[in-house]
Amino acid sequence: MSQFDEKTVNDRHRLSYRDTGDNRTKQAVEVENDSSNPIPVFITESSGDPIINVFAEVSSIAAALETTVLTYTVPVGKTLNLDRIDGSGENVARYDIYIDSVREARKRSWWTAFNVCFEFHKIELVAGQVLEMKVLHNSSAVGDFEGRLVGLLI
Repeated sequence: MSQFDEKTVNDRHRLSYRDTGDNRTKQAVEVENDSSNPIPVFITESSGDPIINVFAEVSSIAAALETTVLTYTVPVGKTLNLDRIDGSGENVARYDIYIDSVREARKRSWWTAFNVCFEFHKIELVAGQVLEMKVLHNSSAVGDFEGRLVGLLI
């Protein structure tokens, strides 16, 4: 069982809790307060749904070859509320998001911004649906690429 603390907030504090043993929801509390009027803050255990935060990477990708960077299949009996997918890499590239082999979104990185962010705002994927992020670049050099999926699994 994790420890939970009581803290009196006098100025600005960020209190956080993460229990990796049983996939409990991460919790964070940020409080800003005048130091002349302290506020007691209690952090308690949540029975909330787990946050999904999946990272994947591929190395030495050749040019002109669409490559899967990230794949996630929604588990049986669950629903994924997809929040965002981030992508980055060493070369200018095109990033595509596929849900069940259908392209749903596309973005491109450029010399001044090698990172892309797909905001989905809780789009719902049901059990068995497969989400993929693929990348394609045309650089003369091979490249390394990364992806991160963030959502709520209920």
